[in-house]
Amino acid sequence: RFGLRRIEKLEQMGLIDPLSLLPNRRALHDDVQRHLKRQNNVALALIDLDGFKLVNDHHGHFVGDMLIGEIGQTLSEICGATARAYRLGGDEFAVVATGPLAPTILEGLCRSLLMRLATPVALDDRKIVIGASIGITRSVGPSNSSELLRQADLAMYASKRGGKMRCTWFVEEFDRDLETNRVLDDELRRALT
Repeated sequence: RFGLRRIEKLEQMGLIDPLSLLPNRRALHDDVQRHLKRQNNVALALIDLDGFKLVNDHHGHFVGDMLIGEIGQTLSEICGATARAYRLGGDEFAVVATGPLAPTILEGLCRSLLMRLATPVALDDRKIVIGASIGITRSVGPSNSSELLRQADLAMYASKRGGKMRCTWFVEEFDRDLETNRVLDDELRRALT
């Protein structure tokens, strides 16, 4: 029989990523929705590790898993009590800050992460070089966690196109570019048919 404590423990385990020991994607959605309902300002950063596939290919998945744990610990240290870090899966992480200074705090935290990653990560007897591309957005008017993640994702890909190891804020132009590309894609498909 499942007691109430055991059910609560299983629910908590369902919100924690086992490799990084950070809250997972589901926890991020829950947290962001809760803050938005309270009408708190929310700033969200999406972090994608640059070169992670090469780490797995060259050193093996065990070292890749160790690196995920190390990045999780680094993010926790950088965030302290000012923000919360999450692992969304694979080599994707997120950081959420709330309150009136959330955008400023979050950008500072992301720049701190990039500075830390400028130095190779020491894992056992290896020095692993890893980078990050970061997209940042903030709640403006009515919003939800999925929309904030989508905006941060567009901004993160702008960071990758811009040369990696950088932070990029979401701007509405990214949505216009996406729509232009979608229309062009539809037109090309019709032309080919």
